Amino acid sequence: MPFPNRYFPAVALLLLLAGPVAAGGKSSGPLPYRLVIEIGQGKLAGSAAVREELRRELTTAFEEAGCFQSVHATAPSPPRADDLLLRLTVVDYEEETDFRFSIAQANSLELDRHRLTTIELRANLAVELFTVTDGLPLRARRFARHSSWTPRPGEDPREQARRVIIAGIVRVTRSFACKGSSSKWAKQLESARSNAAER
Repeated sequence: MPFPNRYFPAVALLLLLAGPVAAGGKSSGPLPYRLVIEIGQGKLAGSAAVREELRRELTTAFEEAGCFQSVHATAPSPPRADDLLLRLTVVDYEEETDFRFSIAQANSLELDRHRLTTIELRANLAVELFTVTDGLPLRARRFARHSSWTPRPGEDPREQARRVIIAGIVRVTRSFACKGSSSKWAKQLESARSNAAER
């Protein structure tokens, strides 16, 4: 059945109206800000190797997500007023070895030595976003992550448990920082500067 010509203007109008809505519902590209990643530490913050791995994984995750214009380990030069600093602080980090069986029990049960232990990792973290040039606070969140791993033959249980916990930390941090449209970010920056000016 042919489509009545009298409907064409209405359909065309609907298509024109739908276009911007569909485009506006999803970010069309990266946020127009350069992101600097910094890893801080508390008193019990784990090894430097863990923090360096966190830095590498966060950098890769943000580059792949493409939610910021660019990602940097140090502040770019020359600085811009809207450069952002993401500071992830490892408040505390704990590794614990849980011996599931004694050696005598393992021998009596004929268990392999690799099944004797479980590695438990716990981390408490704080993630914050600031402007680089004037240090205006924009967002903040505290969270915790936990992982455990009972190794299989040939595995390094600590390495496996660290991979799991770091992957979880990266997911939370990326979601925290990438959330929001360009217009919402612009309003947040404007609000932070206005609040600072009133103090």
